[in-house]
Amino acid sequence: MPNTMFPIFLKMDQIQTLVVGGGNVALEKASAILRNSPEAKLTLVAPFFRPETIEYLQDFPHVRILTRGFQPLDLEGLDLIICATDSPALHAEIKALAAAQHLLCNVADTPPLCDFYLGSIVQKGVLPWIDCSKRGFEDCDFHEWEIAYFGQKNQSLPRRYHP
Repeated sequence: MPNTMFPIFLKMDQIQTLVVGGGNVALEKASAILRNSPEAKLTLVAPFFRPETIEYLQDFPHVRILTRGFQPLDLEGLDLIICATDSPALHAEIKALAAAQHLLCNVADTPPLCDFYLGSIVQKGVLPWIDCSKRGFEDCDFHEWEIAYFGQKNQSLPRRYHP
C-alpha cells in the first residue's frame, strides 16, 4: 500500500489548538506542543486536571485552562483538535463535530479517527531526530541510528552526511 501521509510542520503560534483531556496523555500532548512552540495558542478543556498538568502549565500563562466538560461550542474559532481522554464515545462525538466543520482532529491512540498523526521528536545532544513514521525511535534502522549516534557523540555529522 502506498504512503498517503504528507509531513508538515505547523506554526502553532498562529493557529488555535484545543486539547480535550486533563490526564497524562493530555499533558504529554500539551507539553510536546509547548516545548516546540512555547507561544502556541493552546486551550485545554476537561472536568479535572492532574496536578502535574496544572503545575506544568503555570510556566505558560497564555494557555487557557477550562475546568469543565467539553462542549460543542469549544470548537468555534479552532484550527486543530487533539482528543486525549479515556472516553471513546466522547472522542467519536468530537471527531464527528470536527469533520462537519472541516477541522483537523487527532484522537490519541486511535488511528482510524485521526486526520493527522503526531510524530515523535527525540533530542540527543544537538541533533533533534524527528520520526514521522509512527514507528517510534526504538525501531529506527541502522542508518537512522548512525546519524543520531554521530550527532550525539561528535556534536556534528560526519562529512559524508553533509550535503
